[in-house]
Amino acid sequence: MIENSDFDKKSLKVVQGSSPDWNELAKDCVAFANAYGGEIHIGIEDDEEQPPAKQKVKDATIEKINKIISQRTINVGASASKQLAENDEMVSNEVLIAQGENKGRRYYIDQKSLK
Repeated sequence: MIENSDFDKKSLKVVQGSSPDWNELAKDCVAFANAYGGEIHIGIEDDEEQPPAKQKVKDATIEKINKIISQRTINVGASASKQLAENDEMVSNEVLIAQGENKGRRYYIDQKSLK
């Protein structure tokens, strides 16, 4: 799929590893919420169409994404869930963050979380 104003792909590194980029993910969620909604698929590299074969996303990662996005944003209704993708007969995981469409509200980054 091609990235556009309502679809984005992110590496799993954005939420895992030694230096996750929570602020960047929160900013993307706010941007989608302020537009028309959209989806962020975490676990797919920018130049790929599918997540790497045999990639596993822990349930704790999903819980952490939901918690941190709600802590770092205001009014954003993002919800992360695990999705299965089939890659050449091998199942792998990716994370889907879905945003509802803008209902006339404004959505923000919680400035205290950026410190």
